[in-house]
Amino acid sequence: MRRLLPFALLLVASSALAQEIPAQRAEILDRVSSVLKTSAFVPGVDLAKWDAIAAESKEKFAAAKTDDEFAREVNAALRKFGQSHFRFMTPRQDETRRTQRTIGLGLTAAPAAGQKAEVGLRVAAVAPGSPADKAGLKAGDVLLKIDGKAPTREALQGEEGKTVRILVKGRKEQELKFAPYSLRRPATLTKVDESTALFRLPTFSTGYDRAEVEKCITEATKYPNLIIDLRNNGGGAVVSMQHLMGLFMPSDSVVGTFVTKPLVTAYGQQPKRAGVTDPVTIANWSRYAPTWSKRQIQPAKREGGPLYKGNVVVLVNRGSASASEIFASAAHDVIGADVVGTRSMGAVLVSVFRPVGGGFSLQYPTSDYVTVSDRRLEANPIVPVVEDPDPQAEIVKATYLLKRAQLRKERFGK
Repeated sequence: MRRLLPFALLLVASSALAQEIPAQRAEILDRVSSVLKTSAFVPGVDLAKWDAIAAESKEKFAAAKTDDEFAREVNAALRKFGQSHFRFMTPRQDETRRTQRTIGLGLTAAPAAGQKAEVGLRVAAVAPGSPADKAGLKAGDVLLKIDGKAPTREALQGEEGKTVRILVKGRKEQELKFAPYSLRRPATLTKVDESTALFRLPTFSTGYDRAEVEKCITEATKYPNLIIDLRNNGGGAVVSMQHLMGLFMPSDSVVGTFVTKPLVTAYGQQPKRAGVTDPVTIANWSRYAPTWSKRQIQPAKREGGPLYKGNVVVLVNRGSASASEIFASAAHDVIGADVVGTRSMGAVLVSVFRPVGGGFSLQYPTSDYVTVSDRRLEANPIVPVVEDPDPQAEIVKATYLLKRAQLRKERFGK
């Protein structure tokens, strides 16, 4: 019997490796493959390699028992492209994206600055009315433990009614229950001092309210200095971003170029340019090409021109991505705004969402982006002129820069 045991184990292992992907999930993966090969686009990236990548992960796809496990393995495979804005979402995640409601503690958090993830998560934002909000947690707090273990961002979500124990630095252990809450946070304007206001914008996505934003900026015109806080703003709709740009920048300003598949194809048809896929090279050419020069990215047109004409500083951090990075870069390039905070995410590809069956959806990129100053932001985070991981210190330093700009303008008229 002892001699037969290794063979028996081998049979069991072989059987496990040979398991097939359930039919419904196989159909979903076929749709993912089709979308990636026909609709997704990143200059210089061969997305047709997805089939080979998926084949390498077939056993992991088949072994996934839950929707979350299946999505985790698909996303692990998508990350092999080395690009942002590829995301395979479960039915629950897609519903959260569409409705802006979820179940959890109501915290946005990231590894505490300068520390390893297991040391703690620093709270970046607390959703109003959420369990964390009712428990008195605030931005800047550091989570040390969740149910006695090192905290993870995944542990901040869970089943409604489930109780967890959390330990926050400087506090006693507390018990909180997972509950539904809204992800939507309004744009706000607060007074910093007599000459400076702080405009916080949580998102460019669902929940971006043009009337609300314009009301804030109209109130901001009473102050010569304005801090635009885009920390933890993960981006959103291009049209929302252009709307905000139009409140600060002339509508005829060129802020950058979306490097799309048709643009790359058009460039490749020029003499001696076939096969060139460098986004910066192609974007620079497009600004002078007769057809493409009219397709540059600009602020939305606004009757009467920009609403706010004072001094501006933009705050960013690791949670600032996509449209937030584009806006911060444009504010610097067009109106000379300084950027303060910590380095941004460096995730700037234009993307869309598409259902792929079974309630799952796929986010995928359709174009790259290059700033008017010839910088590709994908994988190139914005580096602030003043870096500081302390959220409150960032506001103090931003205020200092604005006061200096105000003084310069008063003395020298520029």
